[in-house]
Amino acid sequence: MLPDGLRPRITVLTGAAVTVVSWLFSRWWLAGGRRVLETPWLAAGLLAVMAVALVVVAWPMRRYRREGRPVEPLRAARTLSLAQASALTGAIVAGLYAGHALALVPDLGFGRHSELAMRLALAAAGGVLVALAGHRAQGWCRIRDEDRSDFRSDED
Repeated sequence: MLPDGLRPRITVLTGAAVTVVSWLFSRWWLAGGRRVLETPWLAAGLLAVMAVALVVVAWPMRRYRREGRPVEPLRAARTLSLAQASALTGAIVAGLYAGHALALVPDLGFGRHSELAMRLALAAAGGVLVALAGHRAQGWCRIRDEDRSDFRSDED
C-alpha cells in the first residue's frame, strides 16, 4: 500500500513499459516461425467483470464519505490495498495484451490474425478498465483527519 496513493503517471508508465516488452517478445516469437498466442474472447469479459467487482467492493467507501460517516481505518486500508493492486495489475495486463496486438498489426491480412488482434485489443481495453476502476476506488478510500481520531488502538 502506497501511503501517498498510486499516481496515474506510474500506472501509465508501467503499462507502457509492459507494452514495449510484450511487443518485442511477440515480434521475436512470431519471427521464429511459432504460432500466434491464442487469447479467448472471455478474457475481455472477465477483466470487465473484475473492474465492476472492484467498484462494487469500494462503493460503500464512497457512500460513507458522502454521508459524512466515519470510516473504519482498517476497512479503508484493505480497500485501498485492493484498489492499488488492481490499478497496477490492470496496467500490466493491458500492456501485455496491447503489445501482443501491436505485434500482429503487420500481419493482419494473414489467416485469423485480424480476429486475434481484435480479441487482444478488447482484452487490453478490459485491463484499462481494471486500472481505471482501481484509481477511482483509491480516491474513495481517503480518510479524513476526524476519522483518524476516532480510531483507537489496543495500546490505549
